[in-house]
Amino acid sequence: MIVSVKKKIKVAAVFDEGFPKPVWFIFDNEKIMIKQICYKWTERQGKWLNYKYTVTDEHSIFEIVFIPEKMCWILEVLEDSAYYKLQGF
Repeated sequence: MIVSVKKKIKVAAVFDEGFPKPVWFIFDNEKIMIKQICYKWTERQGKWLNYKYTVTDEHSIFEIVFIPEKMCWILEVLEDSAYYKLQGF
């Protein structure tokens, strides 16, 4: 099931070749360890570049974004694969 979340999250990140690389984040008081960055891209918003990522903890897929203008991270979308398993897909 895909859920639009659009909430600020706390993220631990390292900078790798000038790009922020998320390592873990906190959502609903739970620490989510990022096992893999599946895809990353940038989107221009005015004069700023926002850094977007599709990441997984091996159970769910998340779309998160770093907004340098506001110095914050946002969880945009959550796709919970456990939902599909419960539905028999």
